[in-house]
Amino acid sequence: MKPPTSVSVVSPLDRDEEKGYEAHQENDINEWKLAAAVLDRTCAIAFTTIFVVGKFVFVILLTTRP
Repeated sequence: MKPPTSVSVVSPLDRDEEKGYEAHQENDINEWKLAAAVLDRTCAIAFTTIFVVGKFVFVILLTTRP
């Protein structure tokens, strides 16, 4: 004789909570992606500015030196 199989009963409220949790997790991931993109863009602008200004200063010092 086969042992009885366990049946899990999921109420509609449990499903709604699970959907809400998944939506919250997805929203969290999107917020982190946005924060990472903003930080990446800020660093790229800062490093480009430092490079261009440094190169400009180097060229000025190189050409004005006797």
